[in-house]
Amino acid sequence: MEQLKLEKEEINLLNNLKNNRELLIKEFGKISIIEVQTEKRKKAAMTEYENLEKTQTEFAKTLESKYGRGTVDIESGIFIPLK
Repeated sequence: MEQLKLEKEEINLLNNLKNNRELLIKEFGKISIIEVQTEKRKKAAMTEYENLEKTQTEFAKTLESKYGRGTVDIESGIFIPLK
């Protein structure tokens, strides 16, 4: 079978396609890394949220045992008992 030489434009197009494919593969790799980092951050934030909820609940119980049931105006620092 006879070998045929490709035209310069065809070679350029093939090289461009190859380069674009390589760039896309790198982009997908970067996206995957960002997804992993985001998942780690999400887990860390969830842990912090759970700790905050626990602390808030415990402190609310402490205030309730000290002052009874009611609400607190944080701006003024005043406890308002429930009637």
